[in-house]
Amino acid sequence: MLGGLKHLVGAGAVAALALTATLPLARPVQAADTIVIGVIQPFTGPIAAYGQNTMNALNLVLKEKGDTFGGKKIEFVQLDDQCTPSNAVEAANRIIDRAVAVIGPSCSGDMAAVQPILKEAKIPHFTPAYLPTLSAQGDDYFFRATPGDGPLIRALAAYVKAQGKTKIALAYDTTGFGVGEKDAFLAALKEFGMADPVVTLSYDFSVTDFSGQIGKIQASGADAVVVLSYENLQGLFVKQAQQLGLEIPVFCGTAAAEPEFLDIGGASANGVIYSAAYAADDPATAEFTKAYQAAYNKTPSVVQVSAAIAMYALADIWTRQGPDVKGEALRDELKKLHLQTPAGTAAWTATGEPADSFAILQTVQDGKVVTVKRESIKAE
Repeated sequence: MLGGLKHLVGAGAVAALALTATLPLARPVQAADTIVIGVIQPFTGPIAAYGQNTMNALNLVLKEKGDTFGGKKIEFVQLDDQCTPSNAVEAANRIIDRAVAVIGPSCSGDMAAVQPILKEAKIPHFTPAYLPTLSAQGDDYFFRATPGDGPLIRALAAYVKAQGKTKIALAYDTTGFGVGEKDAFLAALKEFGMADPVVTLSYDFSVTDFSGQIGKIQASGADAVVVLSYENLQGLFVKQAQQLGLEIPVFCGTAAAEPEFLDIGGASANGVIYSAAYAADDPATAEFTKAYQAAYNKTPSVVQVSAAIAMYALADIWTRQGPDVKGEALRDELKKLHLQTPAGTAAWTATGEPADSFAILQTVQDGKVVTVKRESIKAE
């Protein structure tokens, strides 16, 4: 999840159409009676659920906190980046003259592409994107509401080692997200004194047939396979692995925490262990989880939790300080904030990483998600 997809469509016309459909061209300047928040997310394409899920979370928070602060009403401007960096850049350039905050992008490659734009415009931006290096860019307007891949993939590697697995097959997609998780996993193997993978396989986001990769894994003598990809690809992988008789344990990266993994993988997902930044049974987020389930009849994921934490933080500042707090002043208020919200803690380190978060390991048992382990992440 949350990486940069390769171009799924031809660049110019479709991207421009997607943006035009969501951002009215007749209003280039923020209205005096509104607070504009840009929402750069995939609203179409293979992971379009990210966009709608983000909007669900934002609207749920405003239902609780109200949508007007000091006489100014929140206006969300939705921009469809289709999880493609070039679309995200166009979206950022179209919104910087209006927005005082941006939610997203969620995809790692997209977030990396827009960071220089949003930083220069002095617009605080919030993301659940996992790429560890996002917080190392000197971007003091960057806020990650949930932990990045570094500690989460490290926790997964530690668990694989604890299970006595020494001959690991590694499979990852070539998006920014997949490559980032692969690099984090290899670094963790080295840290823990574990052997390099017996076979390492990469594949494009568009792949639908994993028989070649699974055959190579079976021939490698591996005693476990680690799959670092988007949730749709992980779901396809475990389903086809079972069909082709792969009998070794499967471990997955953070995207498996998204509902689509279980939707696609079905019964084949049973027994898979994966790392996550959010758990439905986590006491820290229980209030938000319950409210989201009641409102939308489904369990939220890290995408919704991240958006909710961001909106709670902004609402708190504008309630206390007034709706005109923006730019450097808004950034500084966010840096000072330590707020317990129904979705978790809104507090950040100097680099924009969450100051209070957890690495969670989960598995699927009889179609239900179960937490295996939960450990605090030391803020850096």
